[in-house]
Amino acid sequence: MRKRWIGLGLLVVLAGGGWTAYWQAAAGIFRHSLDTIVANWRSAGYEVRYVADDVSGFPWSLRIGLSELEVRPHYPAAPWSVATLDGGLTVVAEPWNAFGFAVELTGPRHALEVSDGAIVRRHHVQSDTGTIAFGFTADGQVDNIAIEARNLSLDSPAFGRYRIGRVTGTLATAGADSGTFSLLLTDADLPPSAQVPLGRRLHRLAVDGRWMGKLPPIRLADALTRWRDAGGTVELLDVAADWGPLAITANGTLALDDELQPNYDGTATVRGYDAAVEAAASGGFVAADQVDSIKLMLAAIAKPDSGGSKVTLPTTIRDGWVSLGPLKVAAVPRLIWW
Repeated sequence: MRKRWIGLGLLVVLAGGGWTAYWQAAAGIFRHSLDTIVANWRSAGYEVRYVADDVSGFPWSLRIGLSELEVRPHYPAAPWSVATLDGGLTVVAEPWNAFGFAVELTGPRHALEVSDGAIVRRHHVQSDTGTIAFGFTADGQVDNIAIEARNLSLDSPAFGRYRIGRVTGTLATAGADSGTFSLLLTDADLPPSAQVPLGRRLHRLAVDGRWMGKLPPIRLADALTRWRDAGGTVELLDVAADWGPLAITANGTLALDDELQPNYDGTATVRGYDAAVEAAASGGFVAADQVDSIKLMLAAIAKPDSGGSKVTLPTTIRDGWVSLGPLKVAAVPRLIWW
């Protein structure tokens, strides 16, 4: 019996020593992979600076803490930069998985400083949990990304203060110039400055879609211009939203106009439209003397539904407004590309 226990002890020691050696080798590969990714960014025309901790996490994970991160492009035509001021990032991987890693927010509050050369804006991000996971092909190319965050808040001088109870999303490539994506937001509070007639609380937004067209690795505004000129589009295959009195399902196609602002054409099936018309009128988005005529028009094209009735309307984004049929339901902030 004693010999048996001694033999088992030796096996445990040998196994532990073997795993230690394996973990140390995996840690070296992990650090080399991070250095390679940064080198690729630098060769693509970006300056990347950061302070990296030693690899930790033994025995069941690999972890590298990053702080004082700063990213900026080399080209002078768009002298923007992004820097982390508070908090940091932790890159995490599993020793037995060579085809993926995740980036976690470190600390409860983060400050990102974004400069466009003339103006420096500080954006604060806070989240109970925040993770971005990356998956890779055998030749080292990113082929899928997944994000998840809970109790996320963003304070932005450009767009105001947002609060989101939960956000999840995925992105997967399907060849060199196309792919699919999904996004789910729940309990999102829009900023007080938002011009919305349906209330600042967006209870739920779910989007599934795909994009067509390749973005070249150059200055973003130039890349988007080439993508647009080559016929690049984003197809929203399935959109569902619960916002104030409205329940919406929609689909359509998104593109960029001559000023790289979103243009969208699609259709939406809407429930709760009477209350939405009243809300739009009370917010000044619809003239009071038009309320009855709009309701009559919608009633004329409505179809029976299990919850009452529904209407199918053309949906557009034009000139900075999202419109459902004759109703302007939300203003779209002007997008500024670097």
